[in-house]
Amino acid sequence: MIQQNNNGLVELIKSIPILDIIKNNAITALSKGIGKIILSASDLPVAYFETQSKIIKAKGDGKIKLINSAAESVSNLFSSNSELNDIFQNINQRNF
Repeated sequence: MIQQNNNGLVELIKSIPILDIIKNNAITALSKGIGKIILSASDLPVAYFETQSKIIKAKGDGKIKLINSAAESVSNLFSSNSELNDIFQNINQRNF
């Protein structure tokens, strides 16, 4: 049966018969590379959530503009049509 070696990559590099300065540089480069990969991977979820946040805000802004536009249209309609305005006033007087 083959015995599994659990020393890891750093231990493997340390066991190579080369100068210590080269070993240390290789370990440093490896750790920096792994760190950059981890940081890059964390950027993806951040970008996704920022995009989702912008979409939600845009939908909210659109709804607000739609409501304001509808209110302005109704206001203009009541202002220009005195018959509608009278009906609305009568309904309001009965409800209060």
